Amino acid sequence: MYKNKISACYRIINLGNKKIYIGSSTHIKSRWNGHKNLLRNNKHSNKYFQSSWNKYGKESFLFEIILYCSPENCIFFEQKLLNVYKPYLRDNGYNLRAKAETNCGLILSEEHKAKISKSLKGKYIGELNSNFR
Repeated sequence: MYKNKISACYRIINLGNKKIYIGSSTHIKSRWNGHKNLLRNNKHSNKYFQSSWNKYGKESFLFEIILYCSPENCIFFEQKLLNVYKPYLRDNGYNLRAKAETNCGLILSEEHKAKISKSLKGKYIGELNSNFR
């Protein structure tokens, strides 16, 4: 996979309606590719975000790193960005929650983690780029 893990807060902007999704990750390249893969395959867990992707198309979405941070500070800064942009309000964006939490507060069972791992085996994870193309 990737040798260098980069931690950062990011936003995904819908250039058509200006709505955004705010997130953070301790492994930004992997997170970015995860979003793209799920959206392209119509399997993103955020159905509102997925619906917008389907409606506007991949060309309408842009990924931007807002700030780089240490892994320990990802959630802290993500929360600050959620407080400023308020993307959990439907007029502003796609976030489902107003609170930044690791894995959105979800706890995955070992069985679920194994299913995710199995579904990703042998798949190519492309390089980080500036948009969904």
